[in-house]
Amino acid sequence: MKHYNHYRLLMLAVLMTVQILLIGCEKDFSGIKQYIHSNSPVISFSDSVRGSVHLKNQYEHGNALIYLDEANVGTRTESSGLFTLKIPDTIKNNSGVFTIYYFLEDYDLDSSKIELKDGKLLRGVWDVDTTGMIPPKEMNQILNVDGWTDKQDYRIGDTLHLRLTIDNLSVDTLYLVIYSAYNDFGTVSLWRDKTYPHYFLSPYDPVGSDRGIYLFEGGFYEGTVSYIIPQGVWIGDSLWPLLPNTYMVVAGFEFEDRGYPIPPQIREYIEFEWRTDLEAISGFYMYYTSKKYKYPKVQIIK
Repeated sequence: MKHYNHYRLLMLAVLMTVQILLIGCEKDFSGIKQYIHSNSPVISFSDSVRGSVHLKNQYEHGNALIYLDEANVGTRTESSGLFTLKIPDTIKNNSGVFTIYYFLEDYDLDSSKIELKDGKLLRGVWDVDTTGMIPPKEMNQILNVDGWTDKQDYRIGDTLHLRLTIDNLSVDTLYLVIYSAYNDFGTVSLWRDKTYPHYFLSPYDPVGSDRGIYLFEGGFYEGTVSYIIPQGVWIGDSLWPLLPNTYMVVAGFEFEDRGYPIPPQIREYIEFEWRTDLEAISGFYMYYTSKKYKYPKVQIIK
């Protein structure tokens, strides 16, 4: 009987040990499941993407074009550099990886990658964080245009003296074309906004003698021109008078080669869409594109 009781106690101890081990294993397994669940990626979607742009050598970061490739839609940065690009309904059934371009005429082209699923932005993949934000982009300036006039206030018939410098800030060779280049800067005009015509200061050039200029690394181009302030500009049979207001003095050249090509769809968007946005600041030249040229501003007075 003594040996029998000892056997029963031994078996009871074994059973309790097995039960404890089983309970311990169950707890460990539960912990593993909880760990796996807490570290599984949570996919979330958004109907827009947000970000910011910092332009070197500028205190104001607005008017940069933010362009979503393959969707032909864009927006522009605010003065602070912030932007929100809404995913258009035209691609609501599209899925895949898309490119967002950051563009100004006088800055290096930059880009980010985003992914869409059925027209919705996937957060937390590619260059988009889990909140739908793209990290800030810092853009490098490659061309600097600066201008001065001999004074600020002008009346009809006064002579305006303009001096412009164009500096290559990049490591590449840049190529510019000056249109109607019978003087240093060809066609020069007064520009108010997109609701008014250009008031041309330079006379009409029937020959159209364009001139190309190569700017090597560290190189520059400068010149001085003088014009008489006109009464207005003829459009067809109508004279649009030059009214008292603030105008920008812009020159007739285009930045044609920066060492690498600009995607043609960006140019097409600027030419047909950007130019219709009255708040998207631009000029008559450079395909109405966005830029940070420091053209001088003058006041036309009575």
